[in-house]
Amino acid sequence: MFIWLCLVVLGVSHHVFWRDEVRALSLALQGDSPVGFFKAIHGEGHPAVWFVLLRSAYAIFRRPQVLPALALVVAIASMLILALRSPFKWPLIGLILFSHFALFEYSVTARNYGISMLLVFAFAALYPTHRRRGVVLGGLLFLLANCNVHSVILAGGFLLLWFIDLLQENGLKWTAAFRTFALNAAIAALGVVACALTVFPTYNDAGVATAPLSQAIPAAIKTIMDPASQFDELGVPRPVIASLPPQAIGLALAAQAVLSMLLFAATAGLIRRPGAFVAALASLIGLALLFAFGVEGGYRHQALWLVFLIALYWIHADPRGRLARPAAAQAVEGGFLIRRAGYFAFVALLSIQAIVGLFDVFDAVHPGNPWSRSRDLAQLVEGRPDLRQAVVIADPDYLVEPLAYYVSNPLFLMREHRFGAVVRFTKHAQLTLSLADVLANARWLHAQTGRPVVILLQNRLDQIAPNTPIKEGYDWVFSATPGQIHDFEAATIRLARLGPAITDETFDAYQLR
Repeated sequence: MFIWLCLVVLGVSHHVFWRDEVRALSLALQGDSPVGFFKAIHGEGHPAVWFVLLRSAYAIFRRPQVLPALALVVAIASMLILALRSPFKWPLIGLILFSHFALFEYSVTARNYGISMLLVFAFAALYPTHRRRGVVLGGLLFLLANCNVHSVILAGGFLLLWFIDLLQENGLKWTAAFRTFALNAAIAALGVVACALTVFPTYNDAGVATAPLSQAIPAAIKTIMDPASQFDELGVPRPVIASLPPQAIGLALAAQAVLSMLLFAATAGLIRRPGAFVAALASLIGLALLFAFGVEGGYRHQALWLVFLIALYWIHADPRGRLARPAAAQAVEGGFLIRRAGYFAFVALLSIQAIVGLFDVFDAVHPGNPWSRSRDLAQLVEGRPDLRQAVVIADPDYLVEPLAYYVSNPLFLMREHRFGAVVRFTKHAQLTLSLADVLANARWLHAQTGRPVVILLQNRLDQIAPNTPIKEGYDWVFSATPGQIHDFEAATIRLARLGPAITDETFDAYQLR
């Protein structure tokens, strides 16, 4: 545990925040009242828990450093619950501690997904002793449903586990245990309603994709049969497969098929406890369909299922939570080989994450390219007294979002024609932008404010193809003609070329003359 903490702290000390992390803090600090705060986060696409925690922490400490500090505290609490309360032996705990999600994604990266891990582990620790009394579990599920949309499926999975456990013990009888379950399920349902009211309707309408029904049904069947197609980041990611030479693609696709078998097999390891088995399988399919027809899942989303699976194995192995099994339930006592093979698949999935975690260890000790070049730009601006009050604009607009963590310069969003630190991916913005528009905006801002203007361009002017539209974001298009490039370079001074970065937040910085 101490080694894990040292590595995570090292990782945090080197980590450069990118837009998805800082965006949450910027949103959390908007609004002068609870109503204003809710209006700011409503429609963003994420429910309220992370925003409330950030706003509360900032109200106490008044420093942006609450962003990494809060993420670190959440991760430490999660790992302490795992180490002190889980029934696992230390080799398995070690695999979890040094997995990619525990070493980096839910600890170093300051996002709302780490809170899901904390609440899932807390539920696993408390379920054996609280499933027959009180509303603690319902409260945890209420909060879990308000961490992120994906965790609504996890909350439903826990309720499914709980319901089947009750059926297995007592049958369909209205007992005190069922009344407790119903009360907690109602609390969890209120959490789902609160999540929906916060998330929908989204103002990021440009990011909403739809597929015709004729394509959706075959795609859904494929997703259910091959969940690894949507959980690829747990094995061989799609960009890796796409970059492989033709002779190696077959091997990568075979690895993806093996991953699907591992995912299904890992659920079968819980067959002795039907509630856990059904919850694992239902959540796997539910998340896969969400990734296929909602928003494509990255590692941070996909690993939530692994965390949920850990919790189910935890509950399954905890001696305090053994079910009182009537004679009718003895049919599930067999299947030793299936359960053993399933457990090995579970360990194999965690081992893959631990192998990736070795790279996190290396990066913590020998940091390479940062996630964003925003900190480099902030240092450049802070080192130039004449630029400390400069207005910053960028193409794409979202390049300015992480700067809100590092500097207090005013940020202007050209496509929305407003000052702000949070971009709205809406179809009602200026979807087409030219380099001439960028220069015109810079000159207008200088005339209106009297301040210097710093311009960030993700597209290198000496590398782009003139007169060729460049797609950005969801529906944005950027273009530049040779004449516009000539005029822009004559009107600006290039301050720095900042890059590369792990994300796309690498750019050239210019100052308007």
